[in-house]
Amino acid sequence: MSRSPRFASDRHRRRGAIRHRNNRLPHGKRGERDGRTRPRALDREKTFNIYVLIFAAPIAVVLVLCISVWAHDRLIPGFSSFIADSLRRYGTAVLDRPTLLFVLPLTVLFIWSVPWEAIIAELDEDESTNSHVRGRQLRNLDKANREAYRKRNRRQRLH
Repeated sequence: MSRSPRFASDRHRRRGAIRHRNNRLPHGKRGERDGRTRPRALDREKTFNIYVLIFAAPIAVVLVLCISVWAHDRLIPGFSSFIADSLRRYGTAVLDRPTLLFVLPLTVLFIWSVPWEAIIAELDEDESTNSHVRGRQLRNLDKANREAYRKRNRRQRLH
């Protein structure tokens, strides 16, 4: 390694390190040795958000149903006892047209407002989270395989 100030940024690099195409090591941002492009805390936060959504969705549906029954009970006296009787009698609530007109649009709105694409994208494996594994695999390859890997990648980049 050179000692000149022009190449001072290269001093932290190991001698036989595999280089990126513009002479960088193949890890992400500075200070993140394992190749991840975002800190682990963000991953934990997004996982937490997914769990909140999974558990909050059923609670929100139950709340909407409870509010709907309460509203109908205010409009039609004895409505909640009618639902309780029908639940006891038939095992399912016999919902009339106004309740369906109230609950269905809210359910559709809730389903439409959930960012499903973002959730699916988070659940899919992200390439950036596995780049440290690829770096370890590359280090374990012998030199001939490493050269073949580099040539194959260079060809793919050119086309």
